[in-house]
Amino acid sequence: MQLNDQVAVITGGASGIGREIARTFSTAGARVLEAFGRLDVLVSNASLQIIAPLEELSFGDWKRLLAAHLDGAFLTTRAVALEGA
Repeated sequence: MQLNDQVAVITGGASGIGREIARTFSTAGARVLEAFGRLDVLVSNASLQIIAPLEELSFGDWKRLLAAHLDGAFLTTRAVALEGA
């Protein structure tokens, strides 16, 4: 993968999968997690995890999961698209 001088934002890049994506992108030449005045690549990786049997998972926790995974990706992508417009 070649990302020479591409500017990438990786949400959730502080740990786990996001950190590994950031390291991989950086090794491939991308500039990550700093202000460079433009954006070439967005990875919406931020999430949360609630581990519970279905009968114990509350509807509120289900809504929190959906918000983190779906709303977070939508809002991040929308913000980037509107900023670039």
